[in-house]
Amino acid sequence: MAKFLLRSVLQLCPTIIVVSMITFAVLHFAPGDPLASMILSNPEATLEDVERLRAAYGLDQPVYVQYVKWFARVLQGDLGYSRTFGLPVAKLMGQRIINTLKLTITAYTLSIVLGIPIGIYSALRQYKWSDYVITTAAFIGISMPAFWSGILMILLFAVKLRWLPPGGISDTGLQTSFLGGLKYLIMPALVLGWIDTTVWVRYTRSAMLEELRQDYMRTARAKGLKETVVILRHALRNALVPVVTLLGIRLPFLFSGAVVTETIFSWPGAGRLMYEAILNNDFAVAMATVLVFTALVIMGNLASDLCYGIVDPRVRRD
Repeated sequence: MAKFLLRSVLQLCPTIIVVSMITFAVLHFAPGDPLASMILSNPEATLEDVERLRAAYGLDQPVYVQYVKWFARVLQGDLGYSRTFGLPVAKLMGQRIINTLKLTITAYTLSIVLGIPIGIYSALRQYKWSDYVITTAAFIGISMPAFWSGILMILLFAVKLRWLPPGGISDTGLQTSFLGGLKYLIMPALVLGWIDTTVWVRYTRSAMLEELRQDYMRTARAKGLKETVVILRHALRNALVPVVTLLGIRLPFLFSGAVVTETIFSWPGAGRLMYEAILNNDFAVAMATVLVFTALVIMGNLASDLCYGIVDPRVRRD
């Protein structure tokens, strides 16, 4: 297991480097001026002042030189300074990452807790009216984009019924306890986890139907085992092997969806921070959020690989 973890980490390091290089190049060649906000805030700035600022931030150097210097600072733990927010990026990212993890973990847990049991139930009730209702709802859910479902939920629960706040993280806008901010978390978590729930339903239903048709299922019933034992110990255990793949595969979609969801609900997380940084051409913040999201996705894929050995003992990680 230790060798597998070490080998995986060594293989994932080049992935982070490649992603950072591509992202840095895309941000560098994107339209807009990184110093635009600073120049607009000081209308008396002269051309000489702008050139001095470019030299001070290293923006007058070739892009590959800028990247090497930026990556060298990152290796030393320096993520840079945000020109937009006027704070060190590491300090700015701290609470934002916690807020994003709070949202994504809640949405992810909700999608698994709902999606897998509903998928199992749908498979066991194949071609029944309940199966048709579940599969139809799953197709509608996976086809509905997050920004649309988010707007509908705000109109219904915040504007019409006034049960939940339309956005934010607390009444004061400051950090609060989990229970204190629960009403602010409900709608973003539902919107973010809704699509994943429908994906879990479809994958679990498909995997369960595949296992229910296998010969060993008939053999297990012929031995006189109870139906619950046959379903849970035999069919479900084998059906979870392909489903576990989603643990890592769905993480990129979850974090990319967090950007849209946090923006819609004004949730102060890293996704919304990335959106604001890109709008303001704040390279340091944008690069930091991309690096953090990449690392979280890689860790999710690694956790997915490790789960194979738990679900299916035939898969060994040496």
